[in-house]
Amino acid sequence: EKGEGHGGGDRIAVDYDVSSSTASLVTLKILLNAVVSEDANFATIDLTDFYLGSLLPSPEYIKIYVDDYPSHVLHKLGLIAFVQTDKAGKRFVYCTILKTMYGLAMSGKLCKDDLVALLKSYGFHETATPCLFRHATRKITFCLVVDDFGIKYFTPADTAHLLASLCKHYKISVDMAGTDHCG
Repeated sequence: EKGEGHGGGDRIAVDYDVSSSTASLVTLKILLNAVVSEDANFATIDLTDFYLGSLLPSPEYIKIYVDDYPSHVLHKLGLIAFVQTDKAGKRFVYCTILKTMYGLAMSGKLCKDDLVALLKSYGFHETATPCLFRHATRKITFCLVVDDFGIKYFTPADTAHLLASLCKHYKISVDMAGTDHCG
């Protein structure tokens, strides 16, 4: 059984900046104009698990109430020994959070920092325009809006290089027709 959740980022205070830049609408419009004026191609990529998996600088903790989970699930997950009961009689477990997840204020920044480092290792660099990236030797440019790539390219090999670098670390959704950008 698969569950989905998010951390209570509004209850966790950190002593570092958690802001993260994203491409502006103007940057995207200029990129799209360049696609048309340079007779280039446009594709999009979405990182479907972007907010999951970057290491936190220090562990955080979460209290998960388990009354809605069947006992066999708690047993299968090995959680029975860790179940506690609060003053109101509600059962819960404490969990340690070691990696980013939805709802944590620092997830966006930490995940973007990891993504930028990964892209750099494959020859992509951020230009002076925030979240506009180019490759050192290939003729490919993209803007990044959180986890959505709007890509201007000329050869499929250049896009394949970007896809290969991302696929090693993320689950991705690709639209080579470029019709679905930013949802």
